[in-house]
Formats: sequence, C-alpha cells, structure tokens
Amino acid sequence: MATPRQILNRTIARLIPPIGAIVAERDKLREQLKSVERHVSDSRDLAARSYIQFRGAGDEALRAGDAAGAVTAFQEAAGLASDSAEAWLNLGRALSASGDATRSGMAYSRYLSIELEAAAKARGLEQLLSGFASSPNYFAELDPKTFMPRYPGIFIASLPKSGTVYLQEKLCEGLNKPPLGTPSGGIFPNVSIPRLVIDRLNERGAVYVIHCRPCEFNITEVSHRLDRLVVHVRDPRQALLSWVHFLPQAMRNADPVMHYHYHLPDDYQHYTLEQQIDWQIDHHFADFVAFIEGWWDASQRPGMKTRFLFTRHEDLAENPRQFFLDLLDFYQIPATAFVFPEAPKLGLHNFRSGRTDEWRLAFTPAQIEKATAMIPRRLIERFDWARS
Repeated sequence: MATPRQILNRTIARLIPPIGAIVAERDKLREQLKSVERHVSDSRDLAARSYIQFRGAGDEALRAGDAAGAVTAFQEAAGLASDSAEAWLNLGRALSASGDATRSGMAYSRYLSIELEAAAKARGLEQLLSGFASSPNYFAELDPKTFMPRYPGIFIASLPKSGTVYLQEKLCEGLNKPPLGTPSGGIFPNVSIPRLVIDRLNERGAVYVIHCRPCEFNITEVSHRLDRLVVHVRDPRQALLSWVHFLPQAMRNADPVMHYHYHLPDDYQHYTLEQQIDWQIDHHFADFVAFIEGWWDASQRPGMKTRFLFTRHEDLAENPRQFFLDLLDFYQIPATAFVFPEAPKLGLHNFRSGRTDEWRLAFTPAQIEKATAMIPRRLIERFDWARS
C-alpha cells in the first residue's frame, strides 16, 4: 500500500507536464504580445514620418505658389493626423490660397475646435463645452479629402419618455458626432420636422432625435429626403406612466405653458397619481399609441424607399450593448468607431427608474384593462409587449 508521501510524489509528477505546458504557452503569448507592440510602434513611427514628409511637401508647394499641390499634400497629412490642430490649420491655409473659401472655413473651424477642446480639457470645462453646438465634435468626423462626414447622420423619431435624451447624448459622445441643434416645431403629439433639417443632418453627419408624429408632412419629408430612419418606441403604458411623472415637473421647472397646450384641468397638479393616470389615459394615451402605429404603417407603405429600423426602449434598458450594435449596423458604422456608454444613472437624462413594467404596479386593474384595450393586438405582438 502506497504511503502518503508516495501518493503526493505521484500527484506532483502528473502535474509537472501540464504546468510546464502552461508556462511555455504563457511565454509564447508574451512574445506574440511584444511582437504586436513592436508592430504598432513601427506603424506609429511610419505614420509620424509620413506626416512630416507631407507637411514639408505642403510647405514647399505653398512657397512655390502651387496652391493645388499644397492642398493635396496637407490633405494627406491631415488624413494621417486627423486630431492635429496643426494639420487642419495648414490645410485651411492651402485651401484659402487656392480660393476655396468654403472648405478653408471648415478646415479652420476644425482647427479651432481642436484648440478649444484642448483648452477646455486643461481647465476642466469639458462638460460645459459639450452643451454648445460649436463644441469640438462639430467637425470631428470631417474627412480632409472629401470634406464630408465619415459616417452618415442619424435620425431618430422617438416616442416621448423612451430614453430620448440619454440616447442622443450617448450617440453623440460615442461617435464623436454633433447634435444637430435645430429646434423642432410644435409640441408632442403635434411635432413637425423642420424643413431642410434632413439635408443639414446629412451634410454634417449629425445626430437628430425628435418626437415627430407620423403625419403626412413628416412622412413625405422622410420618404423623399432620408434613406433610413430609426423609430424608437416603448410599451405605451410605461411611456404614459413616465409622462405622468414628468409633466408636473416640466410645467413647474421648464414651461408652465404646457398646462394650456395639453388642456389640463385647473387643479390637475393637486390630483392624486391615480387621478392623473386616469386623466392621461382618457385624453392622451391614444397619442402614444398613434405615434407607434402611424410610423409602423408608414414603414409598410408600398413604394416606401426609406429603410426603417424599429428599436425598443426595453432593449436599451436590458441589453444596451446589443441595442447600440444593432443601430450601428443599420447605419453601416463599424462598432470600433463607437465608444459604448455606461448604463444610465438614476436622476440623469430624465432617467427616473429604468423599469420597463412599472405600470403593472402603478396602474389599477381597471386602468390596465382600459389602456391595454387601446393598443392594437398587432402592435403588442410586433413589439412583444405584455397583453395584461
């Protein structure tokens, strides 16, 4: 019979070959990592040397009076160092010398935006800067050769209280895109797309999120000016509940005239939560349903050339990474171009609770029955919402 010492020695003998293999594999991976790091370093060195060469060629061309040659050289340099203020300043000089006032102005704007970003970062003012339309990301996607954005503009027709503010902000931050910054006309549910706003969106590669209703004017604008549209929706029962919580605060802190737009009773602010839900179901729940149904019907029209992607707030809440991956794929934007956001925090971006089924607890049985009966079965099935 083997002694404990013999059993231990046999166990160690069996383990030595696997441990040796693991160590060898570890060393192999370390060498591969070093090789990758050397390759990256070499690539960076090559790009830096190429940038210096193109910059020098551009300077020589300008001195020789060859504005066109300078533009070509500085475009190559800016392509290698798209975040370099110097590169865009030089390109602006060359374009100005060539008489191209429009593109020289865009190049100078990109130069100034980079300088502004650096100054804001040095002084801890990034958050303040991000609220302005002229913020550093405004021309961040500019291709120095085409002077068009590298990736298309993103247009989202969003149901209110569906994470709209969070969605726009995170798309702008993650893709380094600007918000379009064009106010919409009207107030939900009567929101119109401003004329020519889609052309501006495409020119600037911006992000535009709007609560536009599916009226004939808006559908015509979309169908004749936009190649693709995202419609962002949410279970209208949960959207209505969020609306009930949002409306008194909005009237008190932002726009008291909303009280008159929505024809609220004089004592509405003193209603209990149950009474407010009752009133909103009777007077405005149909607007939430009509928004979803109208855009769905528009997407199914014969001859509609605009491509539609319907996204759900429930997916944004439950699996935000996949939500953004689907949206990026729709716009043919590589995932590597996007910085995925952290989950939203309570109290920010109008983010109150993040629950997708809070209506089950807040609505009375009668309210659940009434609201659910107002949602067409085809919408419940299409968007996989609860029947009761």
